[in-house]
Amino acid sequence: MQERAQDGNLAGKWTGLMFHQRDFTGWVANFDKATAAVTPASALAAARKYFDPAKLTIAIGADPGKLSKP
Repeated sequence: MQERAQDGNLAGKWTGLMFHQRDFTGWVANFDKATAAVTPASALAAARKYFDPAKLTIAIGADPGKLSKP
């Protein structure tokens, strides 16, 4: 996982878990297991559950002169 690929992130996660008296190895195993279980269908189901398209705002920052015409 990218979070564990950088020393600073790894040290931060480790110390945070130690502070809360949690086991780093167990956390890693549970995290990897949970992320491996995500499927496109389960991600779509979560998005449909938590995102309301009527309340969604999308903003795009770009140079209008560099945008292609539809």
